[in-house]
Amino acid sequence: MTRGKIIFIDRDGRVYSSVEFNGDMYPDGNADRILEMFEAGFFTNYNNFESFVIRFNKSHYGYEDELIHPVACDEEMVIDVKENWTDYLYIINNADCEWVIKDKNGTTFLNRKTLGIIYFQQVEKMIHRVLHENAKEFSTNISKEEFA
Repeated sequence: MTRGKIIFIDRDGRVYSSVEFNGDMYPDGNADRILEMFEAGFFTNYNNFESFVIRFNKSHYGYEDELIHPVACDEEMVIDVKENWTDYLYIINNADCEWVIKDKNGTTFLNRKTLGIIYFQQVEKMIHRVLHENAKEFSTNISKEEFA
């Protein structure tokens, strides 16, 4: 079973995490819905994040526990995933500034309006939302090597 969590950083820099969803949380599985909604520009505030997590849980898992909890970071604007044992983390940065992800290979910047995919304590991919000339947003996939 592939496990995963969704982490959301709001505009004020507060960090929230979903429960660990157990089963098919890889990018071509249930997590495809997370990527689709990010690319559609849905995660613009905490209320949308909360609404998504509730619907996602209802559609795929049916957990009855509390689905979202705040996360306290040891360092300001840093998410350290070196001690994380969840298969996948989907970290959405909706803050007005970049954050840093510390993984077992070092550090990676998580720019604003970016979703970072973490696989077993390593940044695997960044998906960055870009404001297009005609004021519509679009997304682009960037591997860690291209992003750095």
